[in-house]
Amino acid sequence: MTESPAQDQPRVHVAVPVLDERDWLPGCLRSLIGQTYPGFKTWFCVNQPEAWWDDGDQAAICRRNVETLDYLRRDWPIELEVIDRCSRGKGWDAGRCGVGWARKTLMDRICEDAEDNDVIVCMDADTAFGARYIASVVATLEEHPQAVGVAAPYRHPLCGDEDVDRAMLRYEIYLRYYVLNLWRIASPYAFTAMGSVISVPVRAYRAVGGLDPRESGEDFYFLQKLTKYGPVLHWLADTAYPGTRLSSRVPFGTGPAMQRGVEGDWSRYPLYAAGRFDELGDTIKLFPELQQGDHETSVTAFLRQQLKTTDLWSPLRRTHAKPERFKRACHERLDGLRTLQYLKASHADDGRRDEDILREYFATHYPAAADMTDLWSSDGWTFDDLPIERLDRLRDFLEEQENRYRRASTESL
Repeated sequence: MTESPAQDQPRVHVAVPVLDERDWLPGCLRSLIGQTYPGFKTWFCVNQPEAWWDDGDQAAICRRNVETLDYLRRDWPIELEVIDRCSRGKGWDAGRCGVGWARKTLMDRICEDAEDNDVIVCMDADTAFGARYIASVVATLEEHPQAVGVAAPYRHPLCGDEDVDRAMLRYEIYLRYYVLNLWRIASPYAFTAMGSVISVPVRAYRAVGGLDPRESGEDFYFLQKLTKYGPVLHWLADTAYPGTRLSSRVPFGTGPAMQRGVEGDWSRYPLYAAGRFDELGDTIKLFPELQQGDHETSVTAFLRQQLKTTDLWSPLRRTHAKPERFKRACHERLDGLRTLQYLKASHADDGRRDEDILREYFATHYPAAADMTDLWSSDGWTFDDLPIERLDRLRDFLEEQENRYRRASTESL
């Protein structure tokens, strides 16, 4: 049953990029049609590069996209608008394509009509969510009016194909292990970059200058941009369920990671040693002291090299006299991108298996996790050998710990 809107409730705009996803759209539309929140409009951008029309291998995608346009233009029991960036003559120009451009096109178009207090809810065409998802986004933002965005909890459902499920669980373990360590060291960039879980007030979208278009990874940079501007919430009462599938449509992200994982290649998604996160955390703890003078760490040495400067902190001291603002400026220097770059660089000489790094992490930080001990019964266990049920239990445990951090961070605002 649809709820009656309060007079001052914001209007919500749901932004959904679509590329060759006709088979996934019915599930997404069912989720949208079932929403209890009354005041929302859904925007779809069906897109692909214009050059694909003349590419024998890609022309079939263009034709399917046009069929998708016709499907979306049917009568639906929700307010819906479709942006055509796929018909011949309307596709992306070279250098201006990909999910980043589609998401930016949607959000910028929404902002042409929207009020400052309206809300943009980002989705992907393969994402499902509960009936109160939009209502939950609105309620959470209203409870925290200082917030500039929401990065909601997520969970990929099992699909029943063992190879695909194994790759998905392995990738989720990588994502959750990474963000748990960032929460643990009090990094403000503790988020999982998934475009389908981001929501943002229109006022905040405008204030940060919108989303920067990229072929992929636009969600990571947008969340980093929002985090530098103000508080981003990481908890909702509802969860988004992105599709579990292989994909090579973008250079990196869930689909390509799973595709490589099925082929046995996890080299781009390693588990970084907990000790490397500790090095970052030790530097973060020094931020208050850096206002008085320099301290040398492996992280500061890395930052000097990356930023091509011998003087990391003096400019910040001169500009930011207040301790809290100085600390924030230090975090902006050691942002999410620099954090990942440091982990990658320092991981290069770590020859240990991912399984052993994860085992050490549990021994140090969750020694009482009795329900996980059977995973460590053998020194030689591998992700490839673990049954799906055990991988799923591991995913569940990490998700539970992550959600504790998410709730606590939101409740503390």
